[in-house]
Amino acid sequence: MSRTLCITSADGQTGHLLSELLLTDAQFNSKIKKLYCVAFDPKKCDDLREMGAEIITHKQDHKVFGQELKATGADTIFLVPPAHMHKLSLSKELVWAVKDAEIKNTVLLSSAGTEFAESKRQPHLRQFVKIEDEVMQLLHTKGTQAVTSQCIIR
Repeated sequence: MSRTLCITSADGQTGHLLSELLLTDAQFNSKIKKLYCVAFDPKKCDDLREMGAEIITHKQDHKVFGQELKATGADTIFLVPPAHMHKLSLSKELVWAVKDAEIKNTVLLSSAGTEFAESKRQPHLRQFVKIEDEVMQLLHTKGTQAVTSQCIIR
C-alpha cells in the first residue's frame, strides 16, 4: 500500500535528510505515493522539490495549517520537532494542525532519555516529554475518530 506522507521541519537537518532518503532510496520511494515536506524556510528545500516532494510553508495558525494539511490527503505525518527556541509551542501547533487535518497515522521523533531530564537543568530536552504527551492525547480527543495510530520514536 502506498502512502501519502508529510514530514515536518524539512528545512532542518533531520527532516531534510529523512525526506531525501525517502525520495532517493528505491526501498522506500516505491511505497510513497506523494511526499509533502513542511518547512519554515521553503528555500532550503529547493533540492527536495526537484526530487519530487511538494513543499508546504509552515503556518503558525493551526486552523489554517490544519486545512492546508487536510487538502494534501496525507494519511501519515512524521513530526520532527523544529530545532528552534520555541520548539514546544511550535510542536503543539503542529499536533493541533494534525488533529484538525484528521491525519490517521502520526509518528513523532523524540529524544532518548528525555524522561530523565531535569526541568531546571535540561529544560529543552524536557520539552520532548510535553510534546510526546500532546501526541498521545490525540488518541483521547473527543469528537474525532481521525487519529488511529501514534508512534513515538526515541
